[in-house]
Amino acid sequence: MDNLIGCVGKVAIDIFYYVPKIYIAENHISNEVSTSLGGKTANVAVALSKLGISPSLFSSIGKDENGSFALNRLKRWSIYTENVKQFENEKTSFTFTVVEKDGKNTMFHYPGVLEYFSLSSEEYLKLQKAALVFVQADIPSQVLKQILEMCTNVFLELTIPIEISKRVKYVSLNEDELREITKTSDIRKGLEKLHNQGCENIFLKLGEKGSIYYNGKDLIKKPAYKVKVIDTTGAGDSFSAGLIYSLLNNYTIEKALDFATRCSALTVSRKGTEESFPNLEEVLSFKC
Repeated sequence: MDNLIGCVGKVAIDIFYYVPKIYIAENHISNEVSTSLGGKTANVAVALSKLGISPSLFSSIGKDENGSFALNRLKRWSIYTENVKQFENEKTSFTFTVVEKDGKNTMFHYPGVLEYFSLSSEEYLKLQKAALVFVQADIPSQVLKQILEMCTNVFLELTIPIEISKRVKYVSLNEDELREITKTSDIRKGLEKLHNQGCENIFLKLGEKGSIYYNGKDLIKKPAYKVKVIDTTGAGDSFSAGLIYSLLNNYTIEKALDFATRCSALTVSRKGTEESFPNLEEVLSFKC
């Protein structure tokens, strides 16, 4: 196993509109608009880079203006992009995010070129040898299946229901995703169901209510830090990056949850995604 940290999934452009409040079927005026690198996997890669880990990104983008923007931003954060494929005459994924005054966001996703994402035999071998592979579940199913079968040290962002045929070492998801995937609103029962399906170490993100770790035996809760919320976009991705950093540094589960909670607390106290992710010094010195 080498020191490669692989991040497999979506690269997108995030366009933010800030408004006091959203009203359905009404027009809105935004006096503040910004554009940023986005996509769950790109967010995790940037957040890891800002913590001092330079991952290799495996994704697809279009050969368009947004694709060029994304590549430039990724290189700015010292992320390896040799495994990011560009497709002619296809559009890079993008997301319109409307952020309300209280920090809550509403997103509109355009998947774009992600549907053409695939990996070569050489790229699968790279990931098989990696120290850890982050992968989001909502990529083409054949790619996800192959990664889960070939790689042992996988950190799966379980965003949608999937068939798990082999045990997955680390799984992260939020409360809405747990409810949708397990068809129960009982958190403990949902976690037990996921564990019985092959998820070994589960990290559940509960937003302002904190987080939970479950491994079939231990259930550990971590409250959220109380901060002034500016924008919740990217908070879950920041949390996942904090967990990955902690796992790579052999932190205890309690210390990992605390570190990841610090990351997300700092992220929600700022606007945007990539610029909101904290660096290592900020996380270590964080005081609430």
